[in-house]
Amino acid sequence: MGNLLAAAGRFDTNWLVSTALSSSCLTDGANVPITAWGIAYCHGNRLESLRVHRAREMANEFTRLAEIKTDMLGFYLHEHSELPSPRLVQPFFRREAGLNWAFCHMGTIRHPERLIHPARAPDGPDPSELFFMYFLDHFKADQPIESIQAMLTQLTEEPELSCVMMSPDMMIVAHWVKEGEGHSFKLWQGKGELVRIFTSLPSFEIPGVEWNEVANHSVTVIFRERRAIG
Repeated sequence: MGNLLAAAGRFDTNWLVSTALSSSCLTDGANVPITAWGIAYCHGNRLESLRVHRAREMANEFTRLAEIKTDMLGFYLHEHSELPSPRLVQPFFRREAGLNWAFCHMGTIRHPERLIHPARAPDGPDPSELFFMYFLDHFKADQPIESIQAMLTQLTEEPELSCVMMSPDMMIVAHWVKEGEGHSFKLWQGKGELVRIFTSLPSFEIPGVEWNEVANHSVTVIFRERRAIG
């Protein structure tokens, strides 16, 4: 399982990611990740990405975060130091109905064969990407919370379903784990006047931001255009 950082609102990308990673043991002395990592972020009406899968590229690529100006992002830090291909680095990407979508999954899919759908096929072998396809199959833009809750409720044999999906229009954060079987982990939400942050990393101090644990079996949707939060 990797670590997630997602944010919407007003923030400095480089400062936010570096501050969050300061609480992680997966960085070097300069606070640069030592494991594979990826980021999805909104740039105007587009969703852009940067995914790093090899150790020798991590320091140089991490400096590019200073160039990213955005009001919505999803950052994923893998447990593994290197991955065979950038396609295996989360967030995963998909273009559907004229929009780019990014997806991060915090956990392991135990029964991937039950998520297979002929309408969509993943680009790689990671079962988490198969979960992404399943998520898109059941997601309804006009009923985002209700459709996601109904889908996750049906996957009773999967204990780790917490995830984030985002497009240039919205961000969806679901915290969904089976309790009492060693699969439960903390997801934190930071609320400020102009920013909302979600992270599985230990909560870190930001002036004006208050932290609370995200309730299990909850779905939050943030609409980017009008900053409405449900």
